[in-house]
Amino acid sequence: MGSLDSPPEVILNLWNGTLDDDTFMGYMDTFSGISIHVVMEQCYSGGFLEEVINTGATQPRTFASAANATESSWSGATYPEYDEYVYYWTGSMHGSIPPSSGPGPGALPGNPDMNGDGHISMYEAATKSREWDTAGEHPLWDDTPDSCGDTYYLGGLIETGIGDSEYSFIPSTVDLTITANPVLSLSSVVFNLGSPGEVNITVYDMSGHAVDNLLSNELAAGQHTVNWSTDGLAAGVYIVKFTTGNYMESVKAVKF
Repeated sequence: MGSLDSPPEVILNLWNGTLDDDTFMGYMDTFSGISIHVVMEQCYSGGFLEEVINTGATQPRTFASAANATESSWSGATYPEYDEYVYYWTGSMHGSIPPSSGPGPGALPGNPDMNGDGHISMYEAATKSREWDTAGEHPLWDDTPDSCGDTYYLGGLIETGIGDSEYSFIPSTVDLTITANPVLSLSSVVFNLGSPGEVNITVYDMSGHAVDNLLSNELAAGQHTVNWSTDGLAAGVYIVKFTTGNYMESVKAVKF
């Protein structure tokens, strides 16, 4: 692959047109989600890795592809002829695979929970799927910051963290709560800060877009309360994300 500003190195043919990797990078960089996780099964999909995992990424990201940038992806010993890598990736996240015949879920080739923490992380799903893939593909994996894929699964952040991860998150200690949840026109976000530090509190809608910033300031240790006016928000479910240093915690808020 060439540099990020070179002409498109990879083009995917879609149902209603084409998509190149540089255009895809532009889409990724407009998202303000808490994290972004990309899994691709298309031929040549590995050519999108450099654009997803780029130095300008504004949030943790993971990328997994069934094939590299110069090869086709293939179905294999999976029923009924799915791409083998993504078939096992989906099965790992779901906990089972469809049976070849009859009702009920089928068994995976092995246990994808490599560290036994009860969660299948993005890294574990990618690693075990590559191990089980027999179709001759060369799946790719990367994440940014390094090792953040250990701390995310389909349910979001694995709050217990991973001991050897460079991007691990410590267990929840700030007791992040929202008063009057479902929220009223004026609610409060309450938390305990164990030590002084820069605190950011951002509200996201369910599509991952930031809709409000409640706090961005240096605070002393102790309990703090931040008022939150929701008059400008539509009814729905929101994620309130708290970050300080390498620690992050989030809670859901509902507005009727």
